[in-house]
Amino acid sequence: MDEFAMTDFFTFHLLLTVAISLSCGSLMGLAYFGALRMMAGLIVSGSRPMLAIGLMLSRFTLMIAGLAVAFQFGVAAILAMLVGILIGRTIAIRGQRRATP
Repeated sequence: MDEFAMTDFFTFHLLLTVAISLSCGSLMGLAYFGALRMMAGLIVSGSRPMLAIGLMLSRFTLMIAGLAVAFQFGVAAILAMLVGILIGRTIAIRGQRRATP
């Protein structure tokens, strides 16, 4: 295999890893901040405290598991996932602002 073919393969692999990490991070951000919004509503209403605790634990577990998988693929995957989480956060906050009268 010549050097150009190897470079193209590694570039494609890196771009694919970044794209998958970015999309998974966006989904994780949406899920994380959506669960945070639900948990805040449960705390304010004072109903179903065990569900609020379960949501909190599931949020932390999801975030730790997703970042642990990204750590296996290197720095580019971690950074792409963190950017994706911020994108998911932005989408979740904007969606909440539009829903609030």
